[in-house]
Amino acid sequence: MDMDMPYEWLTSPVQLHSSRETNCTMTAEQCAYKSRRWVNWYIADLVYGRAAVYFFVATIAVFILGHLLSRLLPASVRRCRPWLRVLAAVRSLAYPNAARITFLQWNSPSVGVCLLGAAGAAFFAGCTLGPQPYYWPNTADAHYGDSPPLATRSGYLAMGCLPFILVFGSKANLVTAATGVAPEKLVIFHLMAAWGMFVLALLHTFPFIVYNATVPGALEANWNSSAQWLTGVVALLAQAGLTFLSLPFVRHRAYEVFKGLHFALVLVFLVFLFLHCDYTLTSWDYIIAAVALYLASLLWAVARTYLAHGLRTASLDAVSPHTLKIAVTTPDASRSASALVWRPGQHLYLRFLAGGAVHALTTHPFTICSVAGHGDAVFYVRPRGGLTGRLAAMARQRPGRSVPLFIEGPYGGVPHRWDEGFDETLVVAGGAGAGFALGLVQDWFVRRQQQQQRAGRAQTLLAVVSSRDPALRTWFVDALRAIDRNYDGGLSGVAVVLHATGEAAEAVPETVPGTAPDSVHDDAASGSDEKGAAPVEVETTKETGRSASSAAGSATASATASTATLDVQYRRGQADLPALIRAVSSAPNRHVGVAVCGPSSMAHDVAAACAAEQRRIVAGGAGASEVWLHQEAFTS
Repeated sequence: MDMDMPYEWLTSPVQLHSSRETNCTMTAEQCAYKSRRWVNWYIADLVYGRAAVYFFVATIAVFILGHLLSRLLPASVRRCRPWLRVLAAVRSLAYPNAARITFLQWNSPSVGVCLLGAAGAAFFAGCTLGPQPYYWPNTADAHYGDSPPLATRSGYLAMGCLPFILVFGSKANLVTAATGVAPEKLVIFHLMAAWGMFVLALLHTFPFIVYNATVPGALEANWNSSAQWLTGVVALLAQAGLTFLSLPFVRHRAYEVFKGLHFALVLVFLVFLFLHCDYTLTSWDYIIAAVALYLASLLWAVARTYLAHGLRTASLDAVSPHTLKIAVTTPDASRSASALVWRPGQHLYLRFLAGGAVHALTTHPFTICSVAGHGDAVFYVRPRGGLTGRLAAMARQRPGRSVPLFIEGPYGGVPHRWDEGFDETLVVAGGAGAGFALGLVQDWFVRRQQQQQRAGRAQTLLAVVSSRDPALRTWFVDALRAIDRNYDGGLSGVAVVLHATGEAAEAVPETVPGTAPDSVHDDAASGSDEKGAAPVEVETTKETGRSASSAAGSATASATASTATLDVQYRRGQADLPALIRAVSSAPNRHVGVAVCGPSSMAHDVAAACAAEQRRIVAGGAGASEVWLHQEAFTS
């Protein structure tokens, strides 16, 4: 093709699939060599593209089976010791991080996820590097083709990954519906599959360069005459940008920039990949499937946002210098078809129309800190720059200000195992995770009032919240008191320990005015007439195993007390979370539930401690028969 002539972007006439006719003109032996299953160019899409699809589908099927068993098995089976040991064996892989890099404040995925990633890497490596040859042994007498077999199979393996990458990255997707795995927990598989596809794309690209470099003038001639080379390079560059910009330390530093670039690069990548494939065999099928699945997810989310939820209003209040309260109006479900219903720990994406034109074009995720059907959807947010900083400034200028917004969701939340309840429940939170803890405390209490406790067993909850914000104990306890006032019997069975860390620790006095360090957590004993005005206990040392047992035991004592009480303790320094988990898991034949939302170090310590309990259960050691863990994604 002359340099002055435009590229032919798609081969005419355009079809959905290209022909599979081989038309081999070599000897019978050479044609048989070329037509072997693992190197046959004309069926490579069926052999390798479908192999990738089968791998993903088989893996998802395992998660679907586990989800169905957890929902459909009778409670008597789910609570029997052999089943709990099987669960503990699985959880011992699913809970702990494979590694932690302290100076980066980064936790690797869990051991189980890393093993799953390793299985995927082994499968794709075997499919790519196992078959021989990598390059055709072309000679003057036998020309097998210009597409190296290594490039062909890696290309179709990459195409097989594409639909699943887009599905794993969608907020409303079929995988979540079928497996019960929250969308935010599928992100790690979105990243793993994307990296796998990128490596396969490189293995598809470089064999063409190596092969053509052996033919004088072939590289320049192909670049000047073939649109497939240009479109392939542009698609690869866009894919490289998508992959490297998704690294955590890049994504978290400038999330808004990342999100905008991500969507732009995805569009460029898909357009040029479509042109690059040029309807070769069934390559377009994978692009069509990927786009169809993603658009279905997007349309579902948009329909819920604008048709089901509609325009809402939210009130803004700065409850402390470091905390913004957002309350979104939620109509009563019995009176409105647009009522918003959510599960504990779920989050909404909020699109504020009063934060400026730029922010009105984007959505921001916030965890709901209240219970559905019991008032507005409440969020406690730590203001930073950007949108949250502007909203906090508006709240300080005019407390209670109303702003219009659209909502999308809810998504995520704690698994359904939470709904069944536990004998001992431990909620651990740090920093901005305090709002998550507040929502779980209220949901736990509402569910305990609605459901009858198992005979002879008192259910208790201990919430341990750490923060550098000196004002946390003000708004957090005020929120607890509001819950305490709204329910008969108060928050009996609930104990709360607030740990002041960093500069906040200096703000905690040796004694709180009006109380003594050894005061009893009982309103009647303290002589207070106000419900929920609990006395306070202050400890200045790091929580030890003994004091952890004491803190856990105070919830049990509160559950059996005849007088309603709000049991809150203040302590300085970090909690000894491993010791605390050992303490609440020490009683035999008990079911313990743990939920954590906090910085990476906190999540790592809790996960490691819970994993140790799983190993004890598998080994038949003394203590709780079940220790369940939920880790909520945390944004500082």
